[in-house]
Amino acid sequence: MAAVNFFKFCLKAIAVILIISFVALNRQNTDFYYSPLTTKLELPLWLVGLVIYALGFIIGATLLWLNSRQYKREVRQLRKKLEQAEKDRETLGETLHDHQMKALEKQDI
Repeated sequence: MAAVNFFKFCLKAIAVILIISFVALNRQNTDFYYSPLTTKLELPLWLVGLVIYALGFIIGATLLWLNSRQYKREVRQLRKKLEQAEKDRETLGETLHDHQMKALEKQDI
């Protein structure tokens, strides 16, 4: 478990270093045009890059979440079937035990 936490820490540290270096290397301003706006926006290049990256991450995570709903539904249905099968197994085990006890009682008579 400690190795997993260390690995997560290393990945986070690398991500922070990459983001800081991206910001440091892209401090110049850039003109940003969006068609409904009549004027241009002058934004730092690093801000534009990070916003685009964040939007891509959010859209990707949303699509992944929407696609996983089908599998989560199937897992939920299979869990219900498994619970029912376990209940049936317990019921059959009790019934078998009762029949075996009756058979033993008949043999003793």
